[in-house]
Amino acid sequence: MTFRETGPRRHKIKAGFDLTPLVTVMLNLLIFFILSSTFVVQSSIQIQAPTAEGTVEFGAQDLSITLQTGGGGPDGKGRVYVNNDEVASWDALSERLAAAMRERPDARVLIRPDARIDAGRLITVIGIASKADVRYYAIETGTPKAPE
Repeated sequence: MTFRETGPRRHKIKAGFDLTPLVTVMLNLLIFFILSSTFVVQSSIQIQAPTAEGTVEFGAQDLSITLQTGGGGPDGKGRVYVNNDEVASWDALSERLAAAMRERPDARVLIRPDARIDAGRLITVIGIASKADVRYYAIETGTPKAPE
């Protein structure tokens, strides 16, 4: 009585490397990092942001108002944009803000003034925002460069 097989029917052990668990772990990590990362939305409208000491992060904003210098705009002193859409008059800005506040009363508004604009224009926009019942707003500034 023999228990050992002889001949061509002998079983060979094939060693292999299974990639399925590795691919699963990598996909899970990829999904985790995509969902947990914060997305920063940069405006395509270029301005020279003013600098200030002690600036803090505002977080995600629902609406962005950009004030440029130059010609055009509601007062002829520079263009005004709401989320990359140009606003032709102060009344149009007021209507856009009021509509946004009716849709979402706790909306956060980021005001992005150019460093070269008159303070009066910024105060005008803040007044329009207050009239439209904007409760949460911030003014974008950059941090000053450290002396060399």
